[in-house]
Amino acid sequence: MKNNINKYHQELYSYCKDSIATSTYNEWHYKYLQEKLKNEILRSRLKNCKEDNKREKNKLKSCIKFLMNDKQDSLKIRSISDIVWDLDNTLSLMIANMLIKFRSKVQGIPNDIAKKYNNDDDDKAFKEWCDLIDKMAEAFYLIHDKDSIDITEEENEKIKNGLDLFTKYFRDLWC
Repeated sequence: MKNNINKYHQELYSYCKDSIATSTYNEWHYKYLQEKLKNEILRSRLKNCKEDNKREKNKLKSCIKFLMNDKQDSLKIRSISDIVWDLDNTLSLMIANMLIKFRSKVQGIPNDIAKKYNNDDDDKAFKEWCDLIDKMAEAFYLIHDKDSIDITEEENEKIKNGLDLFTKYFRDLWC
């Protein structure tokens, strides 16, 4: 859709120039041309806002789909509000999936776990680190899969423990 701002601006300018030259100024016609120009400017701004919003939504969708490894386009996101409405649900699934992927690629061990085994038994330390990652992922899957009403006391304890571990080891989540 082409905007007509230049055309309406020229029309208003021509009217002003002609009315001065012929001394036939009509205030209502002048206001009409002004309103026409203002409306065209507003329409153009609105169109640009919609296009900007659409671009932002597509950026968010593509980022989420990349992080979720959504090749079949199974995420049905209609608007940005779909993403942020249940943000805990959206993020918990993303974090859980990322933790599982991280676990398959992990090579390092956090310092406190390595010190616990005096750097002697790397296999036990690595196994403990993998178990902690599994507990974190399980907590986020529970958050995603269950409504807060349906969570049992045992599951609530797993979620609390997993979130505490995630907070404690957040800076150690590197390969």
